[in-house]
Amino acid sequence: MIIKRSIRIGLLLLVPLVALWVARLLITGGVNPITLQSADPVAGRISQALTSTSQVSLPVAGKDYRIQNTNYFDTKTWAVVVIKGINNTITDGLFVLTEVNGTYNVVLGPGTSFPRSATLAMPTDVQQYLYNGGYLYDTVTQ
Repeated sequence: MIIKRSIRIGLLLLVPLVALWVARLLITGGVNPITLQSADPVAGRISQALTSTSQVSLPVAGKDYRIQNTNYFDTKTWAVVVIKGINNTITDGLFVLTEVNGTYNVVLGPGTSFPRSATLAMPTDVQQYLYNGGYLYDTVTQ
């Protein structure tokens, strides 16, 4: 009697677990779900800006390049991002991005040195950061 009761309780516990497992397989198509690391909010735009027309796929942050640092300005409406290539797949460089409607857009870069005239429409603190970092040069006019 005790054995039959134990079997019934075991089945009552086992049947819902098997049903959940089968439902999960049906929903996911039998594929184990994957989780992705959270990406830097500018990584997608950086990858797009690094892509050449001959490339088959976008460069990937953490695989092809590393975001060395990101500095935000003017309540995060402007960002200066410095990247380092990994395994010589991407050249080191710098990007300046501005946020429009929740999306960052590249306005300068990739590059390591820019004419000061390219920054005239940028906020003063962004210009000063670029100047202090040695990323700007003055064009010579004759």
